[in-house]
Amino acid sequence: MLFSSLLINLFSIDINANQAANINQLKEMPFVEIICAVIFAPIIEELVFRRGLKNFTSNKHLYALSSGIIFGFLHVISSLSGINSLIMLVYLIPYSALGIAFAYAYKKTDNIYGVILIHGLHNAISLLEIIILGGLL
Repeated sequence: MLFSSLLINLFSIDINANQAANINQLKEMPFVEIICAVIFAPIIEELVFRRGLKNFTSNKHLYALSSGIIFGFLHVISSLSGINSLIMLVYLIPYSALGIAFAYAYKKTDNIYGVILIHGLHNAISLLEIIILGGLL
């Protein structure tokens, strides 16, 4: 994730549609965005991408990769229209890396609640970063 963030910043790549939607929602309805991003999204996404795909394969590496890549792709898909589509694919790296890490954590612990908590914490930190760096305070 660090490597992809450096690439994104180095090449001044625009934010993707998912991030733009989160920022707009945070500006328009901050309380709703915080609740959705920190509570609802982690619960739904972990149940779908981790628990839903858990029995896809017994190979933990294939499970983590497939779960993470699907997770990443669905966070990037709304940005894949127009001339910048290929450039926006760079966002697959951070989203997929996060999904892969969540999948490995779930496979290792077999505890979906812990992964939901970590996901919610990640989203809370990301929102806090947007609020502070974006001057939304």
